[in-house]
Amino acid sequence: MTNELTLSALISSHICHDLISPIGAINNGLELFAMTNNASGEEIGLISASAESASDSLRYMRIAFGAASKTEMMSAREIANITFTHIGTPRLSVEWIADEREMSRSSAKLVLLMAQTTAAAAPLGGALVVQNNNSGGFPYEIAITGTKIAFAAPAAQALKGAADLKELEPRYASFALLALVAQASGYSVDWKMEGNAGRLTLA
Repeated sequence: MTNELTLSALISSHICHDLISPIGAINNGLELFAMTNNASGEEIGLISASAESASDSLRYMRIAFGAASKTEMMSAREIANITFTHIGTPRLSVEWIADEREMSRSSAKLVLLMAQTTAAAAPLGGALVVQNNNSGGFPYEIAITGTKIAFAAPAAQALKGAADLKELEPRYASFALLALVAQASGYSVDWKMEGNAGRLTLA
């Protein structure tokens, strides 16, 4: 399974790498167009916002789904910003209260996958917090609160590593990926839920 994970990550990295440059060029082109044509209409704003959103998504996917090295270090501030822009929505607030030490790219991958899967537990909105895990295991944990905290059954099964990948819907792929990447890193996924709160850790 490790070889399959590695190949999948390399393919994801390749796709994201090929898409980031042209989307960045679209943003640059829109800025130039706006300056030279005094264009500030609703259409330009919509295109610009869409291109920026696509760029943010690719930044997330390149780390969360792409190849990850234990020796390549990343700024926690950068990972926090990616979490804010990709995971946060008008209905779901995101807060980073973990320390801002550097982390390896492989740790960043786990943090982003954990954040995305945890966010899915609050379909009606809520508050997601990335914080330090001081009880051993992976050094970060994700806490979430909301009016309704729950995972759909297929998502919960995928988190446990018990999903049939041939039957899994694409929207639950990140849950299965988190379970596999965590296992490859020597962790197991631990999801605890009580009332309107949940906590995801890697033990």
